[in-house]
Amino acid sequence: MRYVLIYLCCLALVSCTSQENFKPPADEDYTSDMSNIINVSSAYINPPMAGRSIASAYMRIQNLTNDKINLISISSPVSQTIEIHNHIYDGGVMRMRKLNNLEIMSGDTVELLPGGLHLMLFETNLSDHKDGIPLILNFENLPPIKTMAYKK
Repeated sequence: MRYVLIYLCCLALVSCTSQENFKPPADEDYTSDMSNIINVSSAYINPPMAGRSIASAYMRIQNLTNDKINLISISSPVSQTIEIHNHIYDGGVMRMRKLNNLEIMSGDTVELLPGGLHLMLFETNLSDHKDGIPLILNFENLPPIKTMAYKK
């Protein structure tokens, strides 16, 4: 029953999300020194609905290397658990699936958008982060990438 409620909350978050282009302000104090290898941009978070603690996050990740890269986890001080998810249509029903990692091929840009690839933040508390939410993207065989996500 708990997973059904989580799924319904996530579905509501996605259906209420605008598909407009969102361009957060630049944050000079929280940039990564890996920008010549991986470019993370347009990161934003849809805060949890009232009375809930599940949020969703979206961004663009560009692989500037000559090799594929593998995003293996995400962490943040605002959430106990962050998972990579994808939406798929299965028998006419939209379903959300957890991914163990996210491969990004050489030169490709992956967009995490409502209705597709996205991040789910569980047990989220954004109250102490008015201006931006720090996220740390952990890649296989690369140093972590720090970025800021902004509330939409």
